[in-house]
Amino acid sequence: MPDKWKKTDSGTWEKWEKVDDDLGIFAIIGGAFIWFIVIAITMLGCS
Repeated sequence: MPDKWKKTDSGTWEKWEKVDDDLGIFAIIGGAFIWFIVIAITMLGCS
């Protein structure tokens, strides 16, 4: 893969672009929050 691409924790590839630090932090928090909701719903649904 070229240097423009980076691998995310979920195993997908996304384009690496320079963004403001604040935007990057919001993206990380938002992504973690979405995963938390998905996992919580899955756990509740299986119990």
